[in-house]
Amino acid sequence: MFDIDTGFGNEHFWTSGTDLAEEGHFFWMSTGRPITFTNWNAGEPNNFQYDNGEEENCLELWNRDGKGLKWNDSPCSFETYFVCEVQ
Repeated sequence: MFDIDTGFGNEHFWTSGTDLAEEGHFFWMSTGRPITFTNWNAGEPNNFQYDNGEEENCLELWNRDGKGLKWNDSPCSFETYFVCEVQ
């Protein structure tokens, strides 16, 4: 478990956000609702395409450059930590 107040390093966290259904239109996989709030890192989402043809279609939180957790699109196959909502 990571505590944002004490630091989280350069870890990546999957959020369930994706644009797999329609490029550039992100929604929450958990609810199907469109994402209305955004906190993208500069230059994101960029849908980078890798040499193997894989594209970035899933939304992650990432502390790039030590600027705090910002949004980034990443390949859905990328294995990382995840965020859960507790009810």
